[in-house]
Amino acid sequence: EVPDVPFQMLTALELTVARGGRGTYFFKAGAHGPHDVAYRLGPAVRARMQALAAEGFEVGLHPSFYAHTHPGYLAEERARLSRAAGAPPEAVRQHYLRWEAPATPRLQAAAGFRIDSSLGFAEHEGFRNGTCLPFRLYDLARDQPLDLWEMPLAVMEATLFNRRGLDREARRRVTAELLGRCRRFGGVCVGLWHNVLWDELDYPGWGEHFTDTLEAARDGGAHIGTLSGALRAWLED
Repeated sequence: EVPDVPFQMLTALELTVARGGRGTYFFKAGAHGPHDVAYRLGPAVRARMQALAAEGFEVGLHPSFYAHTHPGYLAEERARLSRAAGAPPEAVRQHYLRWEAPATPRLQAAAGFRIDSSLGFAEHEGFRNGTCLPFRLYDLARDQPLDLWEMPLAVMEATLFNRRGLDREARRRVTAELLGRCRRFGGVCVGLWHNVLWDELDYPGWGEHFTDTLEAARDGGAHIGTLSGALRAWLED
């Protein structure tokens, strides 16, 4: 039997709420290959989703490994997550940041997503599209805009730890630089943290970086929010 997913949700939630923030949690709803970790969207996971919603957090989809180009996986997994969460998710981030234009954004839009946040670097922090501003995705082959917004991914904790091998001060410095750049241009600084935070045996310091980033964002006057909430605020500004 596939187990319910174990992860440190409450600690991240409590730390975020304590600083006046909210965020988006991405859940898997399918597994179709060896790079996917399968878990049931059973009672325990549904209860966690309800706890997130009660606190003003957002539930998004973390698709399976091949869903970025498969014509059925993305829609199937969104439908499954919708049933478990009680509402269709607006946001999606592709597994391993897998992305192939024009197939991936077309599938996302067709499935009903409004926000993607896959376009970032796995190897380095920064802005893959040269901007920290949200932007509407465009289908060049069809020469038409999609009803889909990109919230560009700026930094992933695994990049700083595994790919770049930065120490705590360097991690704090580069994250603060990203926050400052987004503040300067009125953009969004989207960060990605995995469900291994505070596993100090295998991932020492990962939870610490999450807390350091929350502190830096709060001290800099940033709004710490969900992807959909941040997009709405940015569009209304």
